[in-house]
Amino acid sequence: MQLPSPDARSNTQHKSKRFPWMAVIIISGTLIVILAFFVVTLLILNSQGTTQGINTLTILSIVVGFVIGVLSLLISFLQWHHPKGASASEKLTPASFLQTLPPIDREHTQSPGFFKDLRQGHKKNIALTSTNQENRHFDWGEAPHVDRLYGRNRELTTLKQWLVDDRCRLVAILGMGGIGKTGLAATVVDQIKEHYDYVFWRSLYNAPPLESILQECIQLVSAQTVSALPTGLDHQITLLLEYFQAYRCLLILDNVESILQGRSLAGHYREGYEGYSWLIQRIGESKHQSCLLITSREKPPEVALLEGETLATRSLHLGGLKLADGLGILKDKGLQGTQDNWEVLFTHYGGNPLALKLVAQVIREVFGSTITAFLQDGELFFRDVRDVLEQQMRRLSIREEEIVYWLAIERESIMLSDLQEDIVHPMPKGELQESREFSQEATTDRNKCNRCHFAPCNYGISDRSLCRQGERGDQGGEFGAL
Repeated sequence: MQLPSPDARSNTQHKSKRFPWMAVIIISGTLIVILAFFVVTLLILNSQGTTQGINTLTILSIVVGFVIGVLSLLISFLQWHHPKGASASEKLTPASFLQTLPPIDREHTQSPGFFKDLRQGHKKNIALTSTNQENRHFDWGEAPHVDRLYGRNRELTTLKQWLVDDRCRLVAILGMGGIGKTGLAATVVDQIKEHYDYVFWRSLYNAPPLESILQECIQLVSAQTVSALPTGLDHQITLLLEYFQAYRCLLILDNVESILQGRSLAGHYREGYEGYSWLIQRIGESKHQSCLLITSREKPPEVALLEGETLATRSLHLGGLKLADGLGILKDKGLQGTQDNWEVLFTHYGGNPLALKLVAQVIREVFGSTITAFLQDGELFFRDVRDVLEQQMRRLSIREEEIVYWLAIERESIMLSDLQEDIVHPMPKGELQESREFSQEATTDRNKCNRCHFAPCNYGISDRSLCRQGERGDQGGEFGAL
């Protein structure tokens, strides 16, 4: 049992001694006032008579009550305007606060869960504060929630190095449709977001106008202090860059290929979206502490112009998954088969994560999760997979489609000079190189002395490509002979 301190005992004794004297004074004063009022009443009644005396006493009572009321209001006003500070004994100190707490069972404090509950409550308050702060500084837009990222450990490490350590200003994640660009971007941003003051994610899949992107982004980084953008695209981008210089911001633009012109050589923007080119270029060239991260099936020309291995602009090209990672997708879907069947199925789709997920769904629903039955009786390139591949093919120009067609025929790595000889229509080497840059995911292996090859996942479109080439031949081209 804890004894009271000496100061506490002296204060208690002082209060106990002071209380009787105050009570005696108050009681005595009250009796004196009553006695005085009684004497005054008798004198007035004796001198003025009963009727006149009562009237006089009534007036006197009203005057006295009014004076007392005024004095009470005045005292209340003075107390409100000049509040009395708490005395030293009345101030709340940690010791006095602890003394006001109810007694705690010593056995309960020694239990493992006691302090754990206290820590959890403290962490909960911190979590609520952190959540409110995150909502103020992060605008995730259409960013997907990635439950699991298969493989890509090397790519994640590279992107973290570029974004955090090297502080790159412009980074592009490139690859064909379904290869996992958006999922990789969402994962790396979620892992490094604490290194940035602001994170702003927008998808360009529906080709939003640049003005709306700038408006929403500036609203975020300015903490809602900018009500209207300046006139002129150049001034708006300049304003954004001023915030990029003052704060560390991460701007993510997903599906950039949606604002690029299809059926033409790479790098041509759709009409009305040329402003994005100026935005990308200025972010890549200007001096600031922020970064623009983009995902695209095509490499924007500004990235190609500014990038370098030691420069502040870099691009990462995604290929198919490794065998072990691709098999992880199929096994998580509950498929059954021999090791050879697993590898054959993986090879057919070139390690494309989306294609593997689509075919796994078909095998589950139609073939009872048995890979062998699918390989024997199934259509390898069914509609959903074919749609993914043809979305990529529809972006090719006629020249680029011709290159892809011949690479599909070769099936093996081929030198650039040999590819030029295979192509029926004469094509200058410079034009061949420019076209090859567009479809490098399917056609280029830079580690093999500039040899070209076609990704296995794209073999399924060679028949349709052949049909289209034949149709053009019937209309007067040499492809009719094919």
